[in-house]
Amino acid sequence: MKTKVIPAVLLLLFIGALPAWSIIHRSRLPDFAAYLKEAGLTKLYRTELRTLCFEYNDPAACLEATRILRREREEVRATALLDSITYRDRRAEFTSELLRARVLAEIQQYKQALETAEAIIEEMPAKDLLVEAVLVKAQCLYHLGQVEEALMNLRSIRHFVPEGRDPTLPLYLGFCEEAGGNLEDAERLFEEAEAGGSPDAALGLLRLALKQGDLDRFYFIADGGPLWNL
Repeated sequence: MKTKVIPAVLLLLFIGALPAWSIIHRSRLPDFAAYLKEAGLTKLYRTELRTLCFEYNDPAACLEATRILRREREEVRATALLDSITYRDRRAEFTSELLRARVLAEIQQYKQALETAEAIIEEMPAKDLLVEAVLVKAQCLYHLGQVEEALMNLRSIRHFVPEGRDPTLPLYLGFCEEAGGNLEDAERLFEEAEAGGSPDAALGLLRLALKQGDLDRFYFIADGGPLWNL
């Protein structure tokens, strides 16, 4: 009788422990995905992200998958994935909406991106997210031809972004200054953006060289890059 009771008790304990094991396994999955990424195991990493997204609805994994889709120019799929996220907290929601605004801006849906960014700003999220939302808003305003308003928004966040952290800010400040005819300021800002790693800063410098009639500088900047891509 005793030998039959012990296995039965062990079985009950094992069954009772399954939910706890499931929670533990789920909580470790993001760490495992990060390990796969660092190890360069791309296929396994993507499989793990898919599991996190569609089986566990992990917002962080969905956002990372969206970034991958954006890099691969799969903007439609990226937007659809953002729509599928269930938020666990307000910061995750703001982060996702901010990424949605960036995706919309990248596919040149500037009005929709502007509306999304403004909706985030109205909710007054944490400072870092607010600054990012204002930056996206300014980019959209610039592309919609509202240069003065774009410049005002960019200047309002200038002191919140340390030099060299995000080259997008000096890049668009440069575009706005160029549009306003302030070519010296624009050149300084494009050079700052280029030093920060912006691949688009060269375009601004090339345009300035043409406007200033400095063909030597134009060809010096363009040297090594295909001009037909500009």
